[in-house]
Amino acid sequence: MSRYGVVFLSAIMCVCSLGLAQGDPDVINKVIEEGKGNSQVWDHLTYLSEEIGPRLTGSTALDRAHAWTRDRFRSYGLNAHLQKWGEIPVRFDRGPSTARMLEPIERDFELTARAWSAGTDGPVVGTVVKEPQTLEELEAVRDQLPGAWVLGKQQPRRRWARSESGAGNR
Repeated sequence: MSRYGVVFLSAIMCVCSLGLAQGDPDVINKVIEEGKGNSQVWDHLTYLSEEIGPRLTGSTALDRAHAWTRDRFRSYGLNAHLQKWGEIPVRFDRGPSTARMLEPIERDFELTARAWSAGTDGPVVGTVVKEPQTLEELEAVRDQLPGAWVLGKQQPRRRWARSESGAGNR
């Protein structure tokens, strides 16, 4: 068959398949109405965000979220199961964090470590270095970094709020 014939036949097949791709209008309307009238999206987002919490790769919380989602899908009558897709060499479950300034006066601080940072095996004492913002600042404190705690700025948290329409807003 010539190149023109292949292109023509492919075009005809594409046009014919468009009619097959359309769904049953009654089913489509039922899906739309279910989404508008019985949406559980906000409840699911709230549960995942507030009950299970951050779901970092390799965390117990992510495992809980996977199981919860699978069970939720099953409750809807879906054939849902989990599949192992790879190996996570490092698990990350945030444990308790405490910080205390010892000098010039004792003072407790709130802190959190960045995700997947190495933990410590118990209390550790060290100097604190402000996080460098430029290469010049990094070079200036490079010799102070071994054994030090690097103090960085906290990134503002984004909170989602529900609008009057029920949609999430930032």
